[in-house]
Amino acid sequence: MKSMTGYGTAEYKDSSFHISVDVKSYNNRYFDLYIKSPAYLSILEQEIKKLVSGYVKRGKVELYINILKIIEDFNIILDEKLATGYAKALQGLIDAVELDEKIRLSHLLRMDGILKTEMSRDIDKIWEFLEPVIDRAMQDFDLSRVKEGKATEENVNYLISLVEREVSEIEKYIPKIEEKIKETMSGKFTEVIENQTDIDSTRIMSETALLLVKFDINEEIVRMKSHLKHFREIISGEDLVGKKLDFVCQELNREINTIGSKNILVELDRIVISVKDSLEKIREQIRNVE
Repeated sequence: MKSMTGYGTAEYKDSSFHISVDVKSYNNRYFDLYIKSPAYLSILEQEIKKLVSGYVKRGKVELYINILKIIEDFNIILDEKLATGYAKALQGLIDAVELDEKIRLSHLLRMDGILKTEMSRDIDKIWEFLEPVIDRAMQDFDLSRVKEGKATEENVNYLISLVEREVSEIEKYIPKIEEKIKETMSGKFTEVIENQTDIDSTRIMSETALLLVKFDINEEIVRMKSHLKHFREIISGEDLVGKKLDFVCQELNREINTIGSKNILVELDRIVISVKDSLEKIREQIRNVE
């Protein structure tokens, strides 16, 4: 079990590069990646997404890449055509105003565009250094998610154990529910016909049977036990458990609500409320699970 929230970081330094990568994540129904990096790394976004998605299936992930120092090759380009044009124009100006002046290099260097600086970045080389840094940050990030997920799993297992015990406790009350229904029906009929000599026992039995069917919770108990078993199987055997566990919790909640609506024993109210409370706590926990 992994948490959807986590944090990781990694760094690399040498004479050419100083790279730092930070990653953090939040709850989200789907995988959503936000990358903040220098603009020239945009060409690598697909490679970065592929790398990150190998670690994360669900959650909003924020990845911050900083290249704090980088020694870059650069070229100085001379625009000869532009320089020639400027020189001719300046010479024309000198001739036009009949100045005893010569065109100097300092004159031309003041003109825009004659010399241009072109930065040269080898993206493949940058990726060669950047990829392992991102990977180490993701490993660190994954460890934090596993650690938090383990704590969540322990808490969820504790809560589901409470639910299992409470369901077993509810099951023990089934004979008492049936007895209560029979006593209630017998008392009502006796009260109604207490002044009569003949009591229609067949009718009492018929009405009692109808109530026993109406308030029977055996099916709900069986389904809850099945859901609880499924819950245990999911939590112990799969990586992506969040959505599935949430669905099982919904089913468990539906069954306990039905039991609550059928309940006729005051002493069962406390147990039903306790089960609902435990299920709600479980759902709160697994909303943070991948």
